[in-house]
Amino acid sequence: MGMIHRLLLVSSVLVLTGSVVSAATLNSDCGFYARQSSKLHCSASNYLTRFGGHYCREFQALKPYFTRAGQGVLNCIRPCLIKALHRSDLTCKNAQKIAFASHATCYVQCGFCSMPFSDQLMIGAAIWPELFDPEFRPVMGEVSERCLIFDQKHSAPGSTRTFDAENEIKGQQ
Repeated sequence: MGMIHRLLLVSSVLVLTGSVVSAATLNSDCGFYARQSSKLHCSASNYLTRFGGHYCREFQALKPYFTRAGQGVLNCIRPCLIKALHRSDLTCKNAQKIAFASHATCYVQCGFCSMPFSDQLMIGAAIWPELFDPEFRPVMGEVSERCLIFDQKHSAPGSTRTFDAENEIKGQQ
């Protein structure tokens, strides 16, 4: 991939997607998306199948190529994203809106902003097609904004690289 593409990916804050399962298997079952889609009688083009399930499987397959730190971030994000979809009011129509609303918080709280650059590039390459989706761009923008806040707050000498997204965002308002 060319340098321009990499810069575009990084500046867009390459957001991970897709996550796993239900209560007991919360850390590895990408089948959650298909089960929910089937339970709700969604079409194959619905968010649960087309986006959530697809990227969950994609990142599970790529996981061995991430650094140990990157694998930890992926292992945190998956259950966080799935938990956001465990709602009694989830429908085929609102699944994408609910999921996208949870992405920035899940990614930032799980350490995406301090994830090794090589891992961020892998994420960007995996989600490359979504960079052109106008519905997904605001999600990337929110993650970028939160990572900028994170970087500003944690660039001082002696500061730690941990982040509580909810408190950071509240403090900005």
